[in-house]
Amino acid sequence: LVAFFSVSRLIHSIRAQKRAENALLESEQRLSGIIDFLPDATFAIDRQGTVIAWNHAMEEMTGVLAEDILGKGDFEYSLPFYGDRRPIVIDLVFAPEDELIQKYTFVRREEDALIAEAKLIMPSGRSCYLWAKAGPVYDQDGNIVGAIESLRDMTEHRMAEEAIRKSEEQYRRLVDTMNDGLVVRDKYSRISFIPSSPYSSADI
Repeated sequence: LVAFFSVSRLIHSIRAQKRAENALLESEQRLSGIIDFLPDATFAIDRQGTVIAWNHAMEEMTGVLAEDILGKGDFEYSLPFYGDRRPIVIDLVFAPEDELIQKYTFVRREEDALIAEAKLIMPSGRSCYLWAKAGPVYDQDGNIVGAIESLRDMTEHRMAEEAIRKSEEQYRRLVDTMNDGLVVRDKYSRISFIPSSPYSSADI
């Protein structure tokens, strides 16, 4: 009789574990389906660092197909960006707050999300600016079961900003070296720019 109850408990435990595994699998499949529709390159990992979602935009950004990376761990997801296995923003979701403050000053926290922007030279040799936002994934009981990260290529935006800045600097240097007076007004006749003069008011 004791043996019967032991076997019964074992069967019940196995079935419960199987139900939990099936529920986790269904949850990961739902998460993957949702992520696929996001316009930003997005992926997710579980607490063990195994890739559980990798959307189409990530495939386009990295050239790595979902079928080739899903189920892989050991920082496999960092290879397309750095060429080696190393923690990236998504891994910092699990880092203690004091470690985050001391070691990763380029990362800022907004509620429970981490945001960072960095210039990278990818293994392909292409230089790019990437914006990243990562946060925890919770189960129905509020436990952290993984993390999700979205990335956005900001290269064209940053290059445009840099071009504008350089153009403004060149324009200002040109105007500041003029001997004639110059006043720039906007469409409402308001003065929007007066160059600094090489002459003091006493010289005028």
